[in-house]
Amino acid sequence: MSNFLIAFLSCLSIIEWVRIEDRENGFEIMMPFSPASKSDSLDSDIGRIYTRTLTCSEEKSGETNIFLANYTRYPKDLDLLDKDSSGYYLCETIIAQVSSQLDRSTVVYKTNTEISGHPAMIAQIRYDDSSQVRIAMIINTHSMMSLQYYSNYRIGMDRDAEKFFNSYRTLK
Repeated sequence: MSNFLIAFLSCLSIIEWVRIEDRENGFEIMMPFSPASKSDSLDSDIGRIYTRTLTCSEEKSGETNIFLANYTRYPKDLDLLDKDSSGYYLCETIIAQVSSQLDRSTVVYKTNTEISGHPAMIAQIRYDDSSQVRIAMIINTHSMMSLQYYSNYRIGMDRDAEKFFNSYRTLK
């Protein structure tokens, strides 16, 4: 086999992506590996809030890329799609929290969009230490999914990141 063909085949992704179906919470995503999962609930001023966090990381070209999905279900009397734009306010809060994780961060962009038929906001934050995070926050009536991808900004968004963001689906 030629060296070119061997190099080409080694560049192909041999990762078996894992499909995560959460029928109880009504979503599906894909991650490059079986993720660590943590669920929690807490009582707040607005009622009981439930969270599920899925995390996995991969080593690529000497860099670690992190995939994080954070699902949050709010009490039924909180409508994130209300006329006061509660969902977008939460998105702005998440962006502020993530950008404050490290000093000297810059919100490169943020824009409202639609993902899987739901209102969403996408943002990218760059840190001075050469890392970046891209966030997609999908707003449902009583829940929000935040997909986050951490990587080196010199590498940018690769095919795995795009596959992760494009994998989100709501289950009926």
